[in-house]
Amino acid sequence: MELLPELSSVYWEHFQPSQDMLSFVLEQSQSHLKALAGRESFARFLDVSLISDILAKRTEVIFEAPSPCVFRSDKDAAGANISWLDVVNEKNYQAEHQGNGIYHFHMRDKGVIVQLSTFQHNMILSGLPRQLV
Repeated sequence: MELLPELSSVYWEHFQPSQDMLSFVLEQSQSHLKALAGRESFARFLDVSLISDILAKRTEVIFEAPSPCVFRSDKDAAGANISWLDVVNEKNYQAEHQGNGIYHFHMRDKGVIVQLSTFQHNMILSGLPRQLV
């Protein structure tokens, strides 16, 4: 019975700090795995500014809107997270005029239809946004 207090102090002195550190490492590893499994940029997960963030801000200013209007999504709501860079970088841009100055552009890879104004449509056709990115 006299060994229990001694073992207790050894545990708290040597094993508990190691156990705490291992628990922390496991927690961090699991969160990093979640980020990588979700196909997120690891730099973005660590809150590091990316050049794509700067380009996204520039295109938002050009198109006078923070993001394109997703008219309809074939996929879940997560698939509807479309940026102007996605629209500008689309290889086969072919928008259909809907009348009243509205155009619809089907982004097949993303499974969405983006609604554009005449100004936004003409800006994409000009090629200027693509030159900036």
